[in-house]
Amino acid sequence: IPGNTVEKNPKVIVKSGSEDCWVFVKIEKTSGFDNYLEYKIEDGWTHLGGFDGVYYRTVVNAKTDVEFNVLKNNTVTVRDDLTEEKMSAITSLPTMTFSAYAVQSHTVDDVVDAWIIVLGEVNE
Repeated sequence: IPGNTVEKNPKVIVKSGSEDCWVFVKIEKTSGFDNYLEYKIEDGWTHLGGFDGVYYRTVVNAKTDVEFNVLKNNTVTVRDDLTEEKMSAITSLPTMTFSAYAVQSHTVDDVVDAWIIVLGEVNE
């Protein structure tokens, strides 16, 4: 139903005692996702310019487990302009995939360099 919200709760957890780090979340959406659903990123995440769907934050001095929500209000919203015609054109359900990564910041002082390390690890 247009305008309805759907609860989702992707989160990233940094465990207590973790080293200071860059934390990344990569959001991948199926083709056409934005024609049907919309969402906002939770405060505290920064889009990593030049990298589609990649957001980051820094974590310093994690003395306890720290939990970070990814989606604002833990929801996605059905677009207000979704029509029956658009619905009939759906060939596969729109989905999102979330992947989280961390790189110790004491070894890398630039967020882009940290993300490049992640890309190297993921692609090996």
